Amino acid sequence: MSLFNSSSKWRSLWAVAGLALCIGLPVNADTAANTLPTEKALKSDLTNAQKLPDGDDKNTLISTIQGSLDLLKQIQTQQKANDDLQNTIAAADAEIQKIIMTRKPLRNNWEQRKAAITTMFPWMTYKSYWKNSLLNNSRHKRI
Repeated sequence: MSLFNSSSKWRSLWAVAGLALCIGLPVNADTAANTLPTEKALKSDLTNAQKLPDGDDKNTLISTIQGSLDLLKQIQTQQKANDDLQNTIAAADAEIQKIIMTRKPLRNNWEQRKAAITTMFPWMTYKSYWKNSLLNNSRHKRI
């Protein structure tokens, strides 16, 4: 008796496992291929390249490794700037959330008072108050 013939539940499980395996392996391979070399590894490569006999290949290799070191330093600088910006954004978001949480009780208090005024004076709603005050204002009357 094979696991593939036992039930549709097992077949579905094997299909999902196979799909996950097919998707997961290339993603892991891409992640491993896209990792940056460390500064230590590049400096080691540069030291090894400087030990090679003089020639165009040595000069090309040294300039390539030096360029890689420069790019790595730029990436590290940019990453630090990105981290600083992320920290600033997180701090600003925390401040905004604090303001929102402070504002909620004030908003609730305002809503309760507005409801109480509307209950006591049903003719004096917020919209009708301003509409009546603008109509009664002599500067806004139409001629």
